[in-house]
Amino acid sequence: MTQLPQMPAMTPMLIALIVVAVGATVLAGLTIASMFRRRTVLRRAGGESDVVVATSAPLLAEAKVSALPASLTRLVPRGSDTADIRTKLVQAGIESATAPQTFFLLRMVSLTAFPALAWLIVPHESTVLFFLALGLGVFAGFIVPLAMLDRMIRLRQDVIRRSVPDALDLLVVCVEAGIS
Repeated sequence: MTQLPQMPAMTPMLIALIVVAVGATVLAGLTIASMFRRRTVLRRAGGESDVVVATSAPLLAEAKVSALPASLTRLVPRGSDTADIRTKLVQAGIESATAPQTFFLLRMVSLTAFPALAWLIVPHESTVLFFLALGLGVFAGFIVPLAMLDRMIRLRQDVIRRSVPDALDLLVVCVEAGIS
């Protein structure tokens, strides 16, 4: 059985550093886009554009997501797959217009991050184990976002299912009291 050539000791560390640097750059870009979006909203609302206003986390997350569609719409696949993903996202309670693009980006990041993590963790001495770990990393990167989405759907359906009796009781009380 052939073995892979020995890699210098600094190579995994260098790759980890590159992954961290790329992640930090993406996070910084999203933060800057969010700041510009907030300033634009404040300017339209009549507030001062130089003042940084403390916002809640959902509003900040929505601003980050809304900054993505221009660059991601051309990357998202077209057709029934996008419609199925959009339906699943709505069932999970994510109704943003940019949700499919964001989900696709998350899926691509996980599809590259899991194999990279496997490459960093698994020793390179055993070729079979190494390629098996890379294959499992690709498989996990493909399946994990879909599994998380299915879990979100299931949890939301459970919450709705548990809240239906309370809503029906409230309707019965309102009808009996003559309140519409």
